[in-house]
Amino acid sequence: MKHLLSLSIFFIILMVSLPVVATVDLNVSASLSDTYLLTLLAGGVSGVIFYILYNIFLGRETKVANSYKPNKLVVTSDSCLLRVNKKLVIEFANEKIQKLLGLSADSIVGRQLEEFIKLYDMPKQDEDSVLKMVRRQFSIGEFGLNYADVNSTTRGGAHVFHMSTAPIMNKNNNKVVSVALIAKDLSLQQKVLDKLLGKAEKDHLTGLVNRMGFDKYIEQFPQTAQANSKNVLCFMDLDNFKPVNDSAGHAAGDELLKQLSDIFRKHVRTTDLLARTGGDEFVILFPNCTMEKAKIRCDNIINSVSSLRFSWGEKSFIVGV
Repeated sequence: MKHLLSLSIFFIILMVSLPVVATVDLNVSASLSDTYLLTLLAGGVSGVIFYILYNIFLGRETKVANSYKPNKLVVTSDSCLLRVNKKLVIEFANEKIQKLLGLSADSIVGRQLEEFIKLYDMPKQDEDSVLKMVRRQFSIGEFGLNYADVNSTTRGGAHVFHMSTAPIMNKNNNKVVSVALIAKDLSLQQKVLDKLLGKAEKDHLTGLVNRMGFDKYIEQFPQTAQANSKNVLCFMDLDNFKPVNDSAGHAAGDELLKQLSDIFRKHVRTTDLLARTGGDEFVILFPNCTMEKAKIRCDNIINSVSSLRFSWGEKSFIVGV
């Protein structure tokens, strides 16, 4: 349709230009060569006019259409979705979040995001994480830029949500006009994990899940894991742990294991499974996590452990993972 319109404009301009140019010398009998020159001149004039008009009316539209790249935002049916504008006002809420909260779209849309999330008994640090994620997308605009696991209480009880964001771009694909806030409910996984934390499945020294609890959880994990999710399993053992036991005694070794367990806890999410499966052996299961993000977390653990200077009496030790 656009090309037909462009061609029509060109012929209209050509028909108008021919008589205009012909009036340059009406009284002179034109030879064949003169007529040929007049035709060329008319074509040149019409071409210039066409070029100007095309860029004004059609060229701008073509440029926008060619530069526009639709956002590849995929949201599964079990995910809650909010769309938030630059003023952090909610513009859209999908059916899943409406059912979960027992609210209609009209009672969600138009609210400030900060005001909205305060209604659901979310810890302050989780509130800050969500707002920070959204604001960062407006300034950077990258898919899969950041995520967080947050705890919330709804009419259905306590929930653990895996939050992620995605930018929604303008037609020129050069500016973030709104942000999609996506939440996946991980409560089922958390309930399974909580059931394992009985006395029989807990390591008495560190308080972590023990080998029995880990094996039991892994058996149930395929039934609780989200479809098409990426999960990473990390095995860790300590370097230079034996010299601590040998030279400072088992009490020192036990204290070191407690301190190391606290370090590990700081680098895992509430939905990750952190277990002590042997004397100096640990395992972390990262559900709903890419290999790249899991590697970053493991690198952070390695750096934190290597910076630890464990002292026992007059002795000092450095361990690694």
